[in-house]
Amino acid sequence: AIDTGRVNAATIMIDSPLLFTSPDGGGGWSPDNFGLSYDGEISIRDALAKSKNTIAVQVGEKLGLNVLEKYYSNYFFPDSA
Repeated sequence: AIDTGRVNAATIMIDSPLLFTSPDGGGGWSPDNFGLSYDGEISIRDALAKSKNTIAVQVGEKLGLNVLEKYYSNYFFPDSA
């Protein structure tokens, strides 16, 4: 994500509970951090060190699905890219 320039190690984000609702009202999804622990303002550097799931999801939102798909293909299935 850092190579896109959209975030860097010092970028501050908010580590807090998130809720994503389905457009059709069929339910939702809420990523949790281990132990349901949230730190509020946190740098990307510290979020990575603490494995903060909510920050990972927010970074994914910033990047967009097309970029995430590219990373997934390149790093997890490089032979199919």
